[in-house]
Amino acid sequence: MSAALKAALEGPGPDRVQVYGELWSLKTGTKLAGVAVEGGSITQDRSAAIRRSCTVTLASLDGLTPEEGVTGHNRSYGEGTYGSGTYGDYRRRYLRGLLLPLTTQLRLFQRCLLPGTTTWETIPLGRFTVTDPTFVDGDDGQTVRITGYDAAADIAAARWERAFVVADGTSVADALQALLSNRLPGISLATPSSGGDVTGQLIYAPGYGQGGDPWQDAQALAASAGWGLYIDRNGNAVAEKAASATTGTADWELRDTGTAQRFEQTPSGADLVNTVVVYAESSGSKPVTATVQDLNGPYGVNTIGRVVAIEYRSSSIKTLAQAQNAGIAQLRKRNVLTETIQITCAPAPHAEVGDLAAATSDVLELDDDLYQVNQLVFDLDWKTPTRVTVSRRM
Repeated sequence: MSAALKAALEGPGPDRVQVYGELWSLKTGTKLAGVAVEGGSITQDRSAAIRRSCTVTLASLDGLTPEEGVTGHNRSYGEGTYGSGTYGDYRRRYLRGLLLPLTTQLRLFQRCLLPGTTTWETIPLGRFTVTDPTFVDGDDGQTVRITGYDAAADIAAARWERAFVVADGTSVADALQALLSNRLPGISLATPSSGGDVTGQLIYAPGYGQGGDPWQDAQALAASAGWGLYIDRNGNAVAEKAASATTGTADWELRDTGTAQRFEQTPSGADLVNTVVVYAESSGSKPVTATVQDLNGPYGVNTIGRVVAIEYRSSSIKTLAQAQNAGIAQLRKRNVLTETIQITCAPAPHAEVGDLAAATSDVLELDDDLYQVNQLVFDLDWKTPTRVTVSRRM
């Protein structure tokens, strides 16, 4: 995304926007059709295992425009002879077939016209596996609704049917790539430069690991290096350490130009943790246990006592260092009392959960100027404000 578009999105907005989609075959990796989007929304939730989902509305099946040659027939499927009458039912059946659950991927994009120019720039909004297409026939014609989830849902659904083994000494990054590729061939993975090595053989199979769910197994393996794992808007897997609102820098800004339209504050200590106990579930090695604590912070053990402790289990953990890494990653999320702030702001297609958003006191009328994005809902009509939930440490 260019600096000019980022400035426009954080300020007055683009001169014009267009949202559109593409249907791709998950089996062949080829584009099947274009999609004219009438409405819908994209939801991101940082705390959810499957971070990104969407609901999309098409005016009718006419909102699908098949790619030339994908039908295998020398017929025109536009308006006219084959759009109704003799071949009308055939066309409708074919178009419905493009939306078969679990075999088709919906890719969403937004084109933005930069203010005062003739330059258009495209922002990818996400790639979603179609799961629940709904066709509703009414007095005003047919409406098509599509529900989809990011590739984490595909990996989770590809349950282990036989054992998958990671050899002792494999780097966590290589082990994670191998695990993900075994369940979803072709997926790419970005990781930090170093995450250590796997100690001891790891076995993933029905009844092992995180209950046979490959995505939860992958997240547990990433946690052994102190990483979080998610699918980004381009369909790639990303493992990274969470950004810190204390030491990090802003990814984008809520400016005092009318962007922040409403906010609600909800202080909460329900998830506060200052002690994390981590231990392995592996039956093939001596159990490894580590206790990670915040001792001297505002809500540390020496300040308020050991009020809350949670246990984190993973068969991917074989060494004390891995247990400590996993504990630190868990503690980083939950070792402070947080205040949740729900903001209604101008459409923000570029925003990601996990981002650090900057806001001056003129915008939120609060002392802090950096907030972590936990949830957001972006509407595809560009008329409805984006709903953003951010948090700050208290």
